[in-house]
Amino acid sequence: MLFLSWQVLIWLIPQYNLLEIYRIFTQLSKVIGSIFYKEYQLIQVGNCMRETTHDDVKELYKKGIQYERFGELNAAEEVLQNAVAIDEQFSDVWNLLGIVYKKKRDIEKSRHALKKAGSLDPDWAEPWMHLGLLELDNHQFEDAISALEKYVSLGGDDTHVLIRLSRTYSDRNDCESVIRITKKILKLEPNNTEAWSLRGLCEKKLSLEDEALESLSKSLELKSNQVTVLDAIGAIYYDRGDFEKSLEYYGPSLEIEPINVPVLFRYGTSLWFTGDWQRALDYLQKYVELSPDDAKGWNNLGVAYREKGEVKRALECFKRAINLAPNMETAQSNLDMGTKHALP
Repeated sequence: MLFLSWQVLIWLIPQYNLLEIYRIFTQLSKVIGSIFYKEYQLIQVGNCMRETTHDDVKELYKKGIQYERFGELNAAEEVLQNAVAIDEQFSDVWNLLGIVYKKKRDIEKSRHALKKAGSLDPDWAEPWMHLGLLELDNHQFEDAISALEKYVSLGGDDTHVLIRLSRTYSDRNDCESVIRITKKILKLEPNNTEAWSLRGLCEKKLSLEDEALESLSKSLELKSNQVTVLDAIGAIYYDRGDFEKSLEYYGPSLEIEPINVPVLFRYGTSLWFTGDWQRALDYLQKYVELSPDDAKGWNNLGVAYREKGEVKRALECFKRAINLAPNMETAQSNLDMGTKHALP
């Protein structure tokens, strides 16, 4: 190989300058390295295979891997079917067949092959991972959860897969399961941003506010522009009546997403509570424009106008609130108070 390289170099020198020759050899080295790496991967796969006494089955399996990697799915299917015809107890082949069928969008065959692989080797996690992801992709969530929980129980530790399982639990409002799975993820990847945020949002739903603040703050340290996380922390402080702190999170959230209707209301109200009436007016006015049927928005806007001394506009807002919610005692009380103030 070295002799051939010098021959090539002697031929190249008259044709190209040294910089171009260097670039050519760099590209060649990458190609050659890639070839050797693929061979190394195949050797490693061979070393990790489940047991089979048939050498020809091992060779067919390795061919199946090569065909699958290069996208030759029909060829991969053929050699793998030949392999299981010789040894149908070889779980590796069934697992790879499941992957090939999935890529060919033959869902039933993929499902069957992966279940077969899992049944042949009860301690092997990988088939359950592929089966769970297959079911997720096809919106079969109960089956997906069952397969992925089997994967976890067998020691599965691919954090991308565990995150998908956590998202599925989150979508189903199963917060206890989200917290359980994200705990595993964070042991493997302590700085996994999404795991911290999923965990924190569920802790908030479960009213575990201190734990939620810790998890959400960690997520925010890792990625500062998460609107959902900013809003969640802001909401905790807002509900506690700590309006100064809520502004610290709602403000950056609105900088990222200015038309965030619920946050406009809470941000405007927080500004009012901290004495910034003019800015409160601006945000509450924008809120009622976007959400004109919310009585609370009109009531709070009326309060802000009243504090500014614009009693007439305040009364209009209180009346609008009462029209929308006739039993809203706060708006009626504000209207009565404003009317008294408006008397000569």
